[in-house]
Amino acid sequence: MTCADLDGIPLGSRQEKHAIHRRTVATLRQAGAEPNMVVDSQYFLALLPFVSSGRCLSIMDPLTMVTETKFKTTKGAVVFRPMKGFFRYTYEAFLIRSVQSLKQ
Repeated sequence: MTCADLDGIPLGSRQEKHAIHRRTVATLRQAGAEPNMVVDSQYFLALLPFVSSGRCLSIMDPLTMVTETKFKTTKGAVVFRPMKGFFRYTYEAFLIRSVQSLKQ
């Protein structure tokens, strides 16, 4: 899929203030596509019922794709397709040395 394929299509994403939401909207607009955000969520997994019922499409993270592919919570109603010309999704991790570090 390309950004042009999503022009005006109802989309679900992370909450509006989340960096991924802002980056998705910016990338679509840069490609000349107008994002039509109709659903937002704190997590991508929570968007699956909206996607599986046909309410919207979503550009999701790789972890959600792997989780849904393995556990099939939507019973095959959600299909994942690669995006062309889109940004690479990255994760950030905050690591601590021990649980004791949290208490300080």
